[in-house]
Amino acid sequence: MNRWRNSSPENEILFRRSEEAWHLAHVARIRVRTDKEKVWNGIREMIARRYSLPVLMRAASIAASVALVVGLSLSYILTGGRKNSLPEHPQKITLYVPGGVCSKTSLPDGTVVWLNSSSTISYPSYFDKNTRTVELIGEAFFDVTHDETKPFIIQSGKLKVNVLGTSFNFKHYKEDTNAVLSVETGTVILSVGSSATTTVQAGEYVTVDNKSLKTEVYDIPVVSASKKKNDHESSPPQK
Repeated sequence: MNRWRNSSPENEILFRRSEEAWHLAHVARIRVRTDKEKVWNGIREMIARRYSLPVLMRAASIAASVALVVGLSLSYILTGGRKNSLPEHPQKITLYVPGGVCSKTSLPDGTVVWLNSSSTISYPSYFDKNTRTVELIGEAFFDVTHDETKPFIIQSGKLKVNVLGTSFNFKHYKEDTNAVLSVETGTVILSVGSSATTTVQAGEYVTVDNKSLKTEVYDIPVVSASKKKNDHESSPPQK
């Protein structure tokens, strides 16, 4: 197995993805009740308060569509690790997260994505061109692997997000009035329509009206420690 893993970078990537899929498949056997609003609101609060990658996102992540990942990974392993086991052109992978759960997944470049419920992401099995392009409908938090030679691009309807390596939350449900992009670290360029672009820095968020495509940039409000303490004291005890 080690010889197969070390024979090419592609084999090492496939091994790690299959190992993660195996782990997620076992985790998925445990029934976990998830209060999606409580989890996701906690994520947003952490972004606003600390500007650091939320640890709770990792703990609250629940795998969805595990069978798809397991099947894809095992199909490569069962080929015996031959170099020609990879398709000539990348295959499109689509991950849908049903309502009531959140899901964590890793893209071929190492970028980590946390998907909120009722969200869909599509991406190639490997990035073979000058960009790393994915498609998103819904809401997701991205921790993008830095690569100055290959920009990371998210297509979502008439909106396009362009980064080199940063972390941010992007929400764009078709039925919502506005799309929202909040940046935790780095800089994100948001393109609206065919020409208009907006640069969003860490600590800022931008809203886009889904009908008029009008954009507005704001500072992410910082929650002070005293305010958090008062909120905690005034909230009813958890049962």
